[in-house]
Amino acid sequence: MEIKTLPFTPWQEAALNNPYKFFYMCGGIASLKTFTGAHFIIKHFLERPELTCFIGANSFDQLSSASLRELFYHLSQYGFDFVIDRMPPDDWGCTRDFKSYQNILSVRNPWTKKVSHAFTRTLSEPDSIRGIECSVVWLDEVRDTEEYTFDIILSRLRESEYSKVLLTSSPAGEDWAYKRFVKGDRSLYGSMHVETYESVKAGIITEDFYQSLLKSYSPQLAAQELFAKHINIGSGRAYYAASELNKMRCAPWGDEYPD
Repeated sequence: MEIKTLPFTPWQEAALNNPYKFFYMCGGIASLKTFTGAHFIIKHFLERPELTCFIGANSFDQLSSASLRELFYHLSQYGFDFVIDRMPPDDWGCTRDFKSYQNILSVRNPWTKKVSHAFTRTLSEPDSIRGIECSVVWLDEVRDTEEYTFDIILSRLRESEYSKVLLTSSPAGEDWAYKRFVKGDRSLYGSMHVETYESVKAGIITEDFYQSLLKSYSPQLAAQELFAKHINIGSGRAYYAASELNKMRCAPWGDEYPD
C-alpha cells in the first residue's frame, strides 16, 4: 500500500530502496538523515506489518527529542494510530504480545487495521538489548555508538528470514561504521554520503544558512559536518591552520623567530 508522502530527494529514494541488508546513510548537517530513517520504519510498517522493528539512538534525549519525535510527526501526518509504553487499546483487537509494553511502540495501519510493533532503545547500555528479536533496525547517529552495540543488535536479527538495517549518521572519522560499511564487504554492506549543499540545491535550507556555517567552521569541521568526509578532527597537526600568513615576528611568550 502506498501513502501520499512529502516529496523525497533522490538520495532519500536511494537510501529507502537500497538493495543491501545493511546500509549506512552518512550525511552532513540538514541532509534529512532522521527524516529518512523515520520513513524507513514507516515503509516497513506498511509493507511488512508482521515484522518487529527496532529503533535506537545513543541517548534518551537523542531518541526522544530527535528520532522518535520525527517518526511520531510523520505517523500523525499520514493518519496512523500509535501508542508507546502501554498495551494498545482494546478496540485495536490486539492480543497481548509482550509481558510489558515499556519502550515498545505500537502502530496501527488506518487502512488495513494491522498492528506493528517496534522496540525503542538507547544504545548506551547495549546489554539491555539482549533477549529481544526483530527483523528491521534503524539506528540514528551511530557516530556515538560502540561497535560492540552494533554486533549485539546483529545477533537479534533472527525473528524471520527477512532482515534489513539502516544506519543514519554524520561521520566520525574512520570509525567502525566507516571501516565496516565504506571499506568492508560490498556484497553485504552498502553506504552513501550526502553533502549539506545537496539540501541547498533541493531547497531544504538556504544558501545564506549554508554559507554562515561554512564561514564559521574550521576547514576540518566543515569537511566532516558539511562535506560528510571521514576525517579525524581530534588528531593530526597540533595547529593545522598554521601557515606563513599567520606567523608573528615575535612569539607570544617573548622569543623572536630566527631569521
